[in-house]
Amino acid sequence: MRFHFNGPSFVKAALVATLSVMALSACQTNSRAGKGSLDLSYDTKRGLQAYMQETFPTIFAASTNGKGYSYYYCATGGCRGTVSTYQKVLDKCEQRSKAKCRLLAISRNIVWQKDNGETYTLEELQNPPKPRASLGAMALCEKAYDKKSHYWSTDDAANPYISEIQKRGFTVDFCAKLNNQVAVPRFDIGNIALCTKAFDKDSQKWSTDSSALPYVTEAEMRGLTSNFCAKLTTANS
Repeated sequence: MRFHFNGPSFVKAALVATLSVMALSACQTNSRAGKGSLDLSYDTKRGLQAYMQETFPTIFAASTNGKGYSYYYCATGGCRGTVSTYQKVLDKCEQRSKAKCRLLAISRNIVWQKDNGETYTLEELQNPPKPRASLGAMALCEKAYDKKSHYWSTDDAANPYISEIQKRGFTVDFCAKLNNQVAVPRFDIGNIALCTKAFDKDSQKWSTDSSALPYVTEAEMRGLTSNFCAKLTTANS
């Protein structure tokens, strides 16, 4: 980009100084931007969504493990992120997540790069790729089942695989048997409490919230249907 200065020397000097600060800020931004594979937790995805919905989003930082975040936005507009502002957001993120944080977005622009050098898209961060249809039951169980707890994994990254394996009609018992184990019941609660956590009254079907997935699984293991929970929660509301 070429600039043509046309005015008094002190104006030229001021403009040169401003451009120098902008160049330094851009350099500092690039050095603080995240690089590598990133899998956002459910809470971080919600934080990123809230940030993007702000009228003047400015800086969003995320931890390298995807489980923590912090962001800064301008209430009135006209704000510009500075080197010190970037650092404050990163420091806050690291204090909260107890992990290394890098810049994920500047304004509404994603700056975190994948291992191949490409920049993530917002859609990729909010909706990770679905499991390949070619994955067999054993491969899906490896991703979805936690051998230590003898139950579905609670890792956010496992949620797409759990959803896929359940669509195919496989249960946690099935995955447990593949690993020569017996599934361990997770919830010692009654059907009313279980339906309250698993059923979404607004959509009138099982909740798609990742935090509700274990309860949906437990309800289905008990032979409960979404129609049963609809009637049960309506009767007890």
